[in-house]
Amino acid sequence: QDDPVSRGKRSIGVNLKTPEGLAAVRRLAAQADVFLEPFRPGVVERLGLGPEELCEANPKLVYGRMTGFGQGGTKYETMAGHDNNYLALSGALDFFRRGEERPCPPANFAGDYAGGGMMLAMGVLLALLERSRSGQGQVIDAAMVDGANYVALPLFKWAQSGFLPVKKDGHMDAASFILVQAPHFCEAYLCKEDPQKPGTRQYMSVQAIEPQFYAALLKGLGLGEAQGLPHQYDKSSWEWMKVRFASIFLTKIRDEWAEIFYGTDACAVPVLNAHEAATHPHSVARGSFAP
Repeated sequence: QDDPVSRGKRSIGVNLKTPEGLAAVRRLAAQADVFLEPFRPGVVERLGLGPEELCEANPKLVYGRMTGFGQGGTKYETMAGHDNNYLALSGALDFFRRGEERPCPPANFAGDYAGGGMMLAMGVLLALLERSRSGQGQVIDAAMVDGANYVALPLFKWAQSGFLPVKKDGHMDAASFILVQAPHFCEAYLCKEDPQKPGTRQYMSVQAIEPQFYAALLKGLGLGEAQGLPHQYDKSSWEWMKVRFASIFLTKIRDEWAEIFYGTDACAVPVLNAHEAATHPHSVARGSFAP
């Protein structure tokens, strides 16, 4: 398959609309450790491939179910949806925005992959561990809306504790929350255009939250000895300090800033595109993108 997500997998095509295709799946499931199904609730039951049938034939089978809104609940159970929708219903999408901007879904990794795929994988691995003791398989019901809620649990807890500011209407006060780039020391700053890459907008990612890291950031920006700077957490200064930082970052190209901050504790690193990340020395040294 021309699909990097399927790297290292073997696959066969089966027509589930034919008796022969269904029989082939049953034979495979009878010998398998794990069976995964990604359909809407009720589909595999109508095909005769539900957990009751397959687990009866293979009691050791770990049967994983992946849905968006889950098995059971309300009418959402049978509704179509995508990553954005699952994040929205989970309460997590409200955290993906800046200032007074509308929510901006982070592609599809938070719902589909983190809330869905990773949670299903964790459930399957735990079920296999339990099977090594009991000898019995089990059904793992993974819903993306539940998983997204679970992955976002620290944010929900921070909202309860006050670390994550919340408005009277219950929504996150993004204009005051440091982790969604409200202050000048947590931001993505545009850099000077690289003459080798005309027309490309390149950025530096900054998140110098702790005082010692902020001091390292100021030093790298040439402000280490500057007089009259406001306290890092003086919210009244955040807006104009962002303007000041932005003007400084525009004086050098991204790779120059990356070199300045390389090896420091300033929490400032270049924003790389996918190709740059794959070929970056750190990724190469760690084999992060190796086949």
